[in-house]
Amino acid sequence: CKRLNGLGMQPVVLGRASPGALSVRASRWTESAHRFLKRCADAGNVEACFILGM
Repeated sequence: CKRLNGLGMQPVVLGRASPGALSVRASRWTESAHRFLKRCADAGNVEACFILGM
């Protein structure tokens, strides 16, 4: 599990995360969700950049 979790946080994977994986409702917004979206945006994910820019 730790190895799979580590692979899931690689920039290549975060940069290609699907819009479904990035969807966060406003009522469920948390600091950890923000950090995840920030990592995706830093990896070049356009959807994450859009969500953070809203």
